[in-house]
Amino acid sequence: MLDTLGNLTLLTGGLNISSGNKGFLEKREKFAEHTGLFLNKWFQKRDAWFEKDIIERGKALAEMALKIWPPLPTAGRSSQEESE
Repeated sequence: MLDTLGNLTLLTGGLNISSGNKGFLEKREKFAEHTGLFLNKWFQKRDAWFEKDIIERGKALAEMALKIWPPLPTAGRSSQEESE
């Protein structure tokens, strides 16, 4: 689960270094203080960070990505037809 979409986020170099290998609650506090990214707001609603949470976040991020960047149409089909 370490390098999956649900477990990845964007951080500044300094925030990444200061967060390091700390526990989830410490990281959550740092994210709240130092980042305004929508991507990191997800963590504020959580009290723990388990595999099921990582999977849930990964699915949510994938759904958002598909809404923002719909699949390219393949030969003979529109992207609308492919998403149905």
